Amino acid sequence: MQFKQWPREWQQNDWISSREQGGFIREVAPHFIHMIHDVFGELDCVHSFVEYPEDERFCETSFSSLLTLPGGIPVLFNGIAGIGQQEHLSFKVFGDKGTLDMQNWSLLVQSTTENSGEIIKLNEPETSLPAELLKAIRGDKTLLVSFKEGHQVQKVLERILLS
Repeated sequence: MQFKQWPREWQQNDWISSREQGGFIREVAPHFIHMIHDVFGELDCVHSFVEYPEDERFCETSFSSLLTLPGGIPVLFNGIAGIGQQEHLSFKVFGDKGTLDMQNWSLLVQSTTENSGEIIKLNEPETSLPAELLKAIRGDKTLLVSFKEGHQVQKVLERILLS
């Protein structure tokens, strides 16, 4: 996670910049943690370093965490704010035959030893929060995050922040 500034220009408020409640670890990282957990399994935080500014009112400026998946598969998770580039979010999965990199929530790029990045076009159905909520009320399978899943994400977040 790379941010030109935090909070972002469109997020200017006191709580999102505060160490107590805000920061990109609490605001953006949960989405990545949930994806990892949902696709690959439960994460365990092995080591984490969070850097904060001198002013104790303000949230993190960077972090780097080493986590593991079942079987000891390593996950490197990091972020930084206040850098000279536009925001860039990347969820990259490395395999022995290539990589998949979801960039900025919408672009999927596949790389192999033969190519350095091919965009994969996806035909995905449109979903919306109200439509998913209606499915949940009807008892159908949804894309909503359950309380249990949210709690698992929160446990990883707390371990990152308290390391």
